[in-house]
Amino acid sequence: MEFFNFIFKIQNIWKFYFHNKNKFHNTNIKKKNIILLESFYYYPSLIAFSYITNVLKNKFDADLYTYEPRLKSSYSRIRENFNLNKLIINTLFKSFGVKKKIFPKLLSKNSDESQKYFKKIYKSLKNKNYILKIKIKKVYVGDLIYDEYLRQYLKPTIDIKSFSFREHLKKSIDLFFYWNSFFEENNVKSIIVSHSVYLTGLPGRVGLHKNINVYNLGISYTFRLSKKNYLRLSGFENYKKDFQKLRNKKNLLKFSKKMLYEKLYGKSNIGYLTEYSLGGSPFKKMKIKKNLNKKKKVLVVSHCFTDAVHAYGDNLFVDFYSWMEFLGKLSLELDYEWLIKIHPNQFDLNYKYLNDFIKKYNKFSLLNKSITHNEIISKYNILSALTVYGSVSHEYPLFNIPVINASKNVPHKSFNFNINPQTIDDLRKNILKIKKINKKKNKKNHKEIFEYYYMRFLSDYQVMKNHYLISAKLGTKYNSPLIFNEWFKIFNDKYHQKKLYDFKKFVDSNNFRMLSDNTKNESKYLDI
Repeated sequence: MEFFNFIFKIQNIWKFYFHNKNKFHNTNIKKKNIILLESFYYYPSLIAFSYITNVLKNKFDADLYTYEPRLKSSYSRIRENFNLNKLIINTLFKSFGVKKKIFPKLLSKNSDESQKYFKKIYKSLKNKNYILKIKIKKVYVGDLIYDEYLRQYLKPTIDIKSFSFREHLKKSIDLFFYWNSFFEENNVKSIIVSHSVYLTGLPGRVGLHKNINVYNLGISYTFRLSKKNYLRLSGFENYKKDFQKLRNKKNLLKFSKKMLYEKLYGKSNIGYLTEYSLGGSPFKKMKIKKNLNKKKKVLVVSHCFTDAVHAYGDNLFVDFYSWMEFLGKLSLELDYEWLIKIHPNQFDLNYKYLNDFIKKYNKFSLLNKSITHNEIISKYNILSALTVYGSVSHEYPLFNIPVINASKNVPHKSFNFNINPQTIDDLRKNILKIKKINKKKNKKNHKEIFEYYYMRFLSDYQVMKNHYLISAKLGTKYNSPLIFNEWFKIFNDKYHQKKLYDFKKFVDSNNFRMLSDNTKNESKYLDI
């Protein structure tokens, strides 16, 4: 059986290769302009990449190059030649016009300036908070440097005096100067990035400063980044206003309510990709019963310590570790019982940190790995849930449980269905008066939650028809050549031309986000 599955995957790969060769016509004539596409090894994204790159190539009469976003050793580059998955995807890149691949490297001409900036920046770091102030040649890069370090070294926080951080800072500055020189020496018209966070986002960040168009997209979303909105997860202050611009708002709210409640009650056809990457929905099928345990508790919904802490921008704390330490110290002053639900992503690593945490702060206890939110709500009398910017912010208020956030840039900032302190002192005051927070059912809040959920999760343009169903069907096999088989089932020339037209219309607009009406099986692009 495995052999036949392998053959089927190979057939889909080659079918997709020749399909692109046929649909996207390429020439060998060298052009002076360049479109840069990140080498992102994710099969579904290749479908979206094939469309936007061809729209951009035609618009700017440009060649298409892929690039690695980080510095790589010669050994790593050699190893890549023996990685079957990367070899396949690099071949598929060529099928829609990629001519060359760029590998960043240390440039001797930049070494003196890079070393000068390193010494100046490192000397300015009084503590880890100062990392978030780092700018190089007026380009803000502090968040990228911070989050990359946590991810690369799997640390919950940063010790600025450590050798590993010093080396990381130096390499980050070297990488900055590579991309700065590249954009000065080449006529780059557009950059397509997979993420706007970590050092993955650095080429785009430098490109924006040089007035280059930067797009951040996948198969189910497309964004044009800007100097104002340099993170994909931004622009939340416009959600409420943008929802009012949409037609058929009654149908959109109905659709949003349906999709959200399917998620909350653990139905399998949500098609919510992040849940599949985490091994399933954090909610499961069961009815919410009355609380069995009358003793009141505070629920801390922890985050993955190494997962793009600043993906939304600035929070009240420099990292999730500092937020937990704040709660730990505050617990010493209060008589609450505290429960911690560990983030399922990298559970074992997060468990190690938090197990040490509860030894230090004994009013906290860790919930079982397998417990669902439905079970928590059913079993415990939760006074309030605490998060930095997690999804419980819109989920728990539906069960009349207030949520207190700890970020200046929560995605629901234009709505009022939970508590959004703007300072650490304000956060402290709200936690101290948790018992006085009104827990009465608020229908207006519920309506706002459905508006928010539509704008946040259901309004992005999706390249594939029935995307929710397809993602649910494939589950953990979503990132595989099997996605191409689903693509061929819906593909025809009319559909192809519609996708090209929609992407061209978005590229020619000044819109930040490619919005659509997704209440039907196919995304209907909304030029607003």
